[in-house]
Amino acid sequence: MKMYFTNTLQTQNNSLTGTGDFRTNEKTVNDIYLQTVAIGNTTFSTNQLTALQSIAAQCPLSGGEAVLRARDILELALGTPQFYNNVNTCGNSARPSQDRTEQADLGDFVQVQPNPASERILIRYALSGEKEHQLILANIVGEVVGSFLLNGKEGEITVSIGYLPPGIYWYSLTGGTALPASGKLIIQR
Repeated sequence: MKMYFTNTLQTQNNSLTGTGDFRTNEKTVNDIYLQTVAIGNTTFSTNQLTALQSIAAQCPLSGGEAVLRARDILELALGTPQFYNNVNTCGNSARPSQDRTEQADLGDFVQVQPNPASERILIRYALSGEKEHQLILANIVGEVVGSFLLNGKEGEITVSIGYLPPGIYWYSLTGGTALPASGKLIIQR
């Protein structure tokens, strides 16, 4: 059953189209994940490690969330924490603004803490526009496991995540503007 599942996902991954860094990174990281971790294999080839290192060194704002997943998989493969300086890699766009007036020009802002978390998270946000936004939480294979309505332009909400098993999750904001308001959440107990 597991092999059928990974074969189906591999077929879907192969059908992704596009040539931009974001799409290429997604396909590459998904492919490596499906060939290794998804089937319980934590041994990586030299080519896989080289590809992961190349993607992990990119700016997540331009390389997409696959950059963050590549970093996580590399940490698993190498068995040691890896450190990346997004301020240097991405330039000033990776440095969060302390001034909300300046931040408003950049797009939506979401902060999830604590990270790592165990039972609850606090979601702080500052949003542009008048339409409703939702924070979507997905597991490592992309299944949506939670959706949280964010009311108003600014605020914070506390939500329970005790129902989720420990692991790596991805959050992203729907209805966003120019910059992605997304990131990684680790749940551990």
